[in-house]
Amino acid sequence: MRWFNSPKGAFISIFKKYYILMKRMVLPVEQSSGKMRYINILIPKQIRHLIFKVLFHFYYLFGRCIYHVIPVEYFNKLKSIELYNISFKISKDTENYLKYRYGKNWRKPDSDFNTDFYVDKWKKISARKDLKFSELKKPEIDFDLQNYYSKFSTDKK
Repeated sequence: MRWFNSPKGAFISIFKKYYILMKRMVLPVEQSSGKMRYINILIPKQIRHLIFKVLFHFYYLFGRCIYHVIPVEYFNKLKSIELYNISFKISKDTENYLKYRYGKNWRKPDSDFNTDFYVDKWKKISARKDLKFSELKKPEIDFDLQNYYSKFSTDKK
């Protein structure tokens, strides 16, 4: 798993602004605001989508982010559990998987535990790796899906 919306590295503030600008560029006109609304009115949707694809390509090539990397050994041997009458397959080595994923104190409730990448406890988890976006295949861009979820977005400034 990688977090495209949480870039890392020397140019983090530039990358974050770049990413937010890219997301706003493809919003439907009625969902955009401020200066982006005028840009979205003046530039046809197809051209904005093409610009987004080009910008995203460079963002993908040069950006870095946090990945959650779990060794395949945890998924080679599985066991079934039932939860709410639904059967799930989980790692047979559940104890070590949870320790790797959440840290050695995973059993102890921690009201301060936060997955925000600025929080020290989360930074120390073995599963977190700082890697280039391009470690995994570039995702397909589905503008219809993006437009659907943009209705729920909170960063429309």
